[in-house]
Amino acid sequence: MGRECNGAKSQARGEFQPVGRFAGIIPHRIGKSIIYYSTVTVGLQCFPKPQGYVRMLASSPANGLSMAVFAPPTIQTIDLGHRVTRPIAVLGFIVAVVMFLIAPVLALDWLQHIPFPGVLLGPNRLVSDASGNGWGPTEQLAIVDRVVAVDGVPLTDQLSYERAMAQAGAREDGIVHLTIERLSALNSTPCSAPCEVARQVRRLSPDDFARLFGLPYVIGLTYLLVGLWVFRQRGTQRAGQALAFFCATTATILALYFDQMSTNVLTPVYLLALGLVSGALLNLALLFPQSPRLLDRRPLLRFAGYVPGLTAAALGNVVLLDPAQPWGYIFAEQWQFIFIGVAATFYFGSLIYRRYRSDSPVVRQQSRIILWGSLLAFVPFMIWLGQGLFDPNTPLNPLVYMPALIMFPFAVAYAMLRHNLLNVDRMITGGLVYAIMSGLVLTAYLGIVTGLSVLLRSDVSLAENPLLLAVFVLLAVIIFDVLRQRLTRWINRIFLRGRLDTQTVLQNYSRSLTEVAELPLIVNALRKQVTDLYQPDRLYVFLLDFRQNAFVAQPDPAMPRLPAAAAQTAIDGPLALWLKTEAGPHYLQENRPLPAALAADQSRLETIGAILYVPLAGRDRLNGWLALGHRQNSQPYTADDLDFLSALASQTALALERAVVFDDLQRRVNELNVLSRISQAVNFTLDTDDILELIYTQTSRVLDTRNFYIAMADEKRQTMHFAFYVEGNERLYPDDQWPVDVGLSGLIMKHGQPIVTDDYLAECERRGVTPGGQPGKAWMGVPLNTSDQPMGIMAVADFRDEVTYSAEQLQVFAAIADQAASVLYKAQLYRETEERARQLAVLNEVGSSLTSTLDLRTVLETIVAKAIELLHAEAGSLLLVDDQTNELVFEVTFGPAAEDLRGQRLPFGKGIVGAVAQTRQPMIVNEAQTDTRWLRDMDQATAFITRAILAVPMI
Repeated sequence: MGRECNGAKSQARGEFQPVGRFAGIIPHRIGKSIIYYSTVTVGLQCFPKPQGYVRMLASSPANGLSMAVFAPPTIQTIDLGHRVTRPIAVLGFIVAVVMFLIAPVLALDWLQHIPFPGVLLGPNRLVSDASGNGWGPTEQLAIVDRVVAVDGVPLTDQLSYERAMAQAGAREDGIVHLTIERLSALNSTPCSAPCEVARQVRRLSPDDFARLFGLPYVIGLTYLLVGLWVFRQRGTQRAGQALAFFCATTATILALYFDQMSTNVLTPVYLLALGLVSGALLNLALLFPQSPRLLDRRPLLRFAGYVPGLTAAALGNVVLLDPAQPWGYIFAEQWQFIFIGVAATFYFGSLIYRRYRSDSPVVRQQSRIILWGSLLAFVPFMIWLGQGLFDPNTPLNPLVYMPALIMFPFAVAYAMLRHNLLNVDRMITGGLVYAIMSGLVLTAYLGIVTGLSVLLRSDVSLAENPLLLAVFVLLAVIIFDVLRQRLTRWINRIFLRGRLDTQTVLQNYSRSLTEVAELPLIVNALRKQVTDLYQPDRLYVFLLDFRQNAFVAQPDPAMPRLPAAAAQTAIDGPLALWLKTEAGPHYLQENRPLPAALAADQSRLETIGAILYVPLAGRDRLNGWLALGHRQNSQPYTADDLDFLSALASQTALALERAVVFDDLQRRVNELNVLSRISQAVNFTLDTDDILELIYTQTSRVLDTRNFYIAMADEKRQTMHFAFYVEGNERLYPDDQWPVDVGLSGLIMKHGQPIVTDDYLAECERRGVTPGGQPGKAWMGVPLNTSDQPMGIMAVADFRDEVTYSAEQLQVFAAIADQAASVLYKAQLYRETEERARQLAVLNEVGSSLTSTLDLRTVLETIVAKAIELLHAEAGSLLLVDDQTNELVFEVTFGPAAEDLRGQRLPFGKGIVGAVAQTRQPMIVNEAQTDTRWLRDMDQATAFITRAILAVPMI
């Protein structure tokens, strides 16, 4: 659809693009940017747009200065690791699930069949640090001592040890004599020769089994479920994948904790998971809540943290199989725990740094949440690791160190998914209030019972005294309800700082929204609320426009008007998809690369100039978003500001959905009115151009028709031509003609089915057809069906990348086309009927002339004049045969060259007219100038250019 630019076709999506009115354009290079400027504004120029550059336009009306800047876009580094991280995370979950299925089977089988000699043995039959009531390591049988024989029988592997324990358990005394070895590097106390200890075999009690297996298993299962939950919500993002993989490896370690002191079957998997968890934690520290700039340029560096742990895991598994180094894996395992401690310390330090130094309120808030969760989770475990550095024999008590670990995945998952959770802050504070109240009620009950027992010097129970129980319940209802309300306010002030102040604002705003139902009024109310509270230097409200199938910036006289490319974005564009990814505000930090998902929208985002985007999310779709710039007082947005804006957006989204329902109803009524008016067009006018103008005007009420045309087919010539053409909201009158089978319009004419596409050229390539003209990028065409063969097509197009056409728009456009085709066909029938009536009238007039006069010349002149009138011809002639000379003589002539032709002679059989006389057959020649029989000398002699000829013999 492109038209002219200084006499040359402007290729709307090709090499040249019109930028502005420049004269004497002078290019200057600054760094990697190219600046074109001019101080005089005359004429229109078109110049090449460098491939891959971002265009920004600026103008100054005061001094006539116009500028076009092309800046290189941010280079996005391809993260090859991202392609394999998701499959690796899935594999981690599969392994974890398998371990969770196998571990209880092995543990229960060992519990039922294998007694133990007062100590639990790890791999290579080394004494573990596990202990319980009446059993555990001693000085004689210490931690990491190696059992080499039972009752004097040497042990070769785990199976021989279990067989010896089963035999000892079957004896009445149940006494076994264990021969041990001790490594002086791990325990400097020598064992008394001959290093033999007598022990009573026993079964593991249910309490000890629950403590050593049940507790780690449940905590590991919690890690696994949290990881799966996060992976389901954020499985396509690097941070979500990192947290999910960390949860999977940690869950595997906890599931196999008991196996390392019982069957020792899954030790290789345990060591591998132990080596992976430190790298996973470092990877998570580098990705969430904020990745360093170095990682943006070198994304694969985040995998470097896996190298030390995997190296130690590989070494541990190798020496585990070496009989000559039974204690070798211990050292590898210690290094793995050191790596875990270093990773946790690094994560803890990075959180502190981001908590106080990040310029993003979202990152600061997420860091604070994870920081507190990390402190609660890792401090007990870090204490045990610290003790282990000085004393390797420090036992790991699951009841002391493990329960706190459950806080870490919940803290990170909460920070990552916080805005996706339903009022989770209120749920947490409410649960905290009721937990404290439960403790207070219990304390009060025990205090009352103890006090009465002391006063009455006897055991007192409120349950045995209905009167005292009723008094206690009454006091609890009166006193504790007041206390609960005060406690709630106190906790809200601590955990929900600033939200109490905005609650009234939200209530008033919500009340005001109930009084309006129109989109402009809702948008104005939203703008006023945001402007009054934050005073941003720029504020744009984008809403979903069904008519344009895109998100469109709403007009605001107080803000600079955005260029068309920035004021509208596709419904499935990068920005819209990014805002759909997760709920809550999205903060773009300055001086940092854009997220990879927004790389294609860099130019648009720079033009908008906003740093904070707040989605207006509805129930099942994104209704739009707020785009806010910096605050005019230079104060940064806080986490509470983001929470308030999120709540404000939620309130607005509800009102928008109500308004959209009302607007949709109006739109449906408008579409019906459009169809009705088009169908009645034939009642007002039969002029084709008036009907086409009416069709275009009515279509413009429901669709964006800035580029619109109606092309009609010529069945005889097998060509198509523009019957109505609009480009850039301006009607043009092109005389283009093209074969009927060219482009997508040819397919529509052939099959009679509509076609809609986001990329015309790509669609033509996909369907194997030759594209025609410059049709734009997004294109939608529908047939004008009247019978088996369409009489033409109607199409709209758009050159902007962000514009697409929806199925609903296609349905409306097709309905309009059906009505338009019916009207055009009726008008054509009326015109044909009128033309036939006029032809009959002319024939009657000619017949009357023939019977009313005997003058031959008068009769011949009447025949030629009426034929010219009947056929709307420009000129006409009647030639008679001269029998004596066998020549054709121009007897009667009408038209511009009539005087020059009258009396002229043509040889019989020469030229088109001579061929008709010779063959006695009528002939139509639409391209006379290209016909070899045409006598060009006649045109040169008369200065009349003949284009088409209709010649019939008079027999």
